Amino acid sequence: MRKTLLALLLATAGCAELPPVKTTLDVATIRVSKEQPLGSPDVGMALAVVTPDNVQSHRDLMVTARWRGTDHSQVFDNRNGIAPTATVMKSAEVPLVPLPAFLVRLVNRTDVPISFEHARFALKDDLGHSYDIYDDAGAVTGRVTTDFSGSHEEAGSNPQLIEWLANIVGRLTFLNRSTKIPAHGDFQGILVFKLKPRDLAELNDFLGAVGNFTVEITGAAGPPNLTLMAKLDKTEVPLSMTCPGGTTPTVKACKLP
Repeated sequence: MRKTLLALLLATAGCAELPPVKTTLDVATIRVSKEQPLGSPDVGMALAVVTPDNVQSHRDLMVTARWRGTDHSQVFDNRNGIAPTATVMKSAEVPLVPLPAFLVRLVNRTDVPISFEHARFALKDDLGHSYDIYDDAGAVTGRVTTDFSGSHEEAGSNPQLIEWLANIVGRLTFLNRSTKIPAHGDFQGILVFKLKPRDLAELNDFLGAVGNFTVEITGAAGPPNLTLMAKLDKTEVPLSMTCPGGTTPTVKACKLP
């Protein structure tokens, strides 16, 4: 019996998981190009880009979601076919908008109001792709809750939690075709384009061969020939990440602390 137990211990020792390791990886992201004029003589413009790597600096765009989920740390004997029933409190930091997103401030210096009802919003890259914005807050809410449910299956099946998250997103102010700025008025809101990446790793892959982007807003009613543009550069930032032990560190496999 003692020999059998010793053999079992030796066999399982080789299967033990190695502890996670910390390392630094270069991750692709985007930043607003420096030393460029923003806005126009009629409309002042300030722009900041929020990405998965810097969202922690924009805590007003993050919430902590909490829910009870299955406690997978308990011992479970597969032979009896009974699933574990113990639960534990779980949590996740959730961005309130799809990332990248843009924080925008517009100052109308003219005597006429500005309406974006028929404006054209576009995010263009240097490979010829162009992306439109989400139509309204409801569309952004749908994307955020879908991404959250996909990343946290147990949380996604909790209707009260999803409703709580949707209500918070719905209270945000977005720059879209329903936006109006009165004469000599000031607007601050979030500009969100329909991009596929859902997290840091997917954005890193999405950027791929892209070199730069341009945000363009044209066709707004108000000051004549109003055009708002901003250039964005792809860059790489070194990030401290935690990676599974015994594997090659990659942006996809590793996680931010």
